[in-house]
Amino acid sequence: MSDNEPLQPRRSLPLVIAGVALALVVATLSIWLLIRNDDDSDPPVTAGGIDHIDLAAPFPTGNGGLAYLHLRLEPLSSGENTVAISFTSSTDGIIPISLPVDSIDVAYRSLSIAGETTAIDLEPLEDGSFAPANPIQLDQGWTQFEVTIGLIDVAPRTTSFYTIVPDPNIHGFDSIPNVDSDSVAESWFDAGIAQWEQMQSLKYIERLSNGAGAVTLTQREVTEAIGDSPSASRVLSREFEFITIGDQTWQRVSGGDWIERTFIELFPPSQWPELYAGASDFALGDLVEYNGRETQIVTFYVAESETLVAAWYAWWVDTGTGYVVKEAMISQMHYMIYEFGEFDTPIILEAPIPASTPQASPSPA
Repeated sequence: MSDNEPLQPRRSLPLVIAGVALALVVATLSIWLLIRNDDDSDPPVTAGGIDHIDLAAPFPTGNGGLAYLHLRLEPLSSGENTVAISFTSSTDGIIPISLPVDSIDVAYRSLSIAGETTAIDLEPLEDGSFAPANPIQLDQGWTQFEVTIGLIDVAPRTTSFYTIVPDPNIHGFDSIPNVDSDSVAESWFDAGIAQWEQMQSLKYIERLSNGAGAVTLTQREVTEAIGDSPSASRVLSREFEFITIGDQTWQRVSGGDWIERTFIELFPPSQWPELYAGASDFALGDLVEYNGRETQIVTFYVAESETLVAAWYAWWVDTGTGYVVKEAMISQMHYMIYEFGEFDTPIILEAPIPASTPQASPSPA
């Protein structure tokens, strides 16, 4: 690696959406998007120089409608912090809108310190956002925010967000103190790594917010080569779809035709453990139920390497199987949430267009 070669993200999403929404998001965010895959990417954004974090998530509004829910926090340090809830109409977080909110509840709890969940009383503001009359108190470490919103004639929906105090993108990556690793927490981490190493397939949902109000949501499935079947993967969002089988990749935008494109190399779960090499600062969180499973929360840190940026992680490890069923990751302008499932369930993907069909082969944007 040369001195001028940028550090790579720990997972990078292909930047070829043929000029559609995701390309706009990438330009707006000034970040490189993530996937568990090796791919060329833009240089990372330098940490610092910002005073707040705006986390976003898609929010269905009923009858097929979609808005984007935002949680804004400042300054994400120990002590008093301001919080606000708002909505926009686009993935880039630029266009604010008002929704017919019937009920709104926000609560937060520490993942690092056992304790009660704290509810926040919000008041509507003239611009359509909601905020409490007074700042909230945050402790050092991981925090989970749960935002539950009901619209008129639409059932309440809960969305979770995850933060670290102090936030590394506001206060610098050196602002988060090291902790002495807990051996029990490390054993749960080892159990999760062991499952990744032997796993042949799984499906998962990925939500990436850049901390500046933009967000992408994708559904993914990936399988190792099994017998005569080559490795394969599928990536799907509202804007695009990719299928990779063996050494071929196809793409289409929503409602468009399939075309063959430059091959996107697969990165199956058996290779994921390399992302966590050198992990440290293991801490044990609570036992919590997640999707009907008892899970052990474990948090840890992976320092910057010669090729990868530093990142902080929270894992939800199934106590019965060792599967990692959920992951939150915070890195350089990356606020990721992964939800994993259907472990080692057979995945069969077929080429979307016949081999004889004339095709274009676009290069990455």
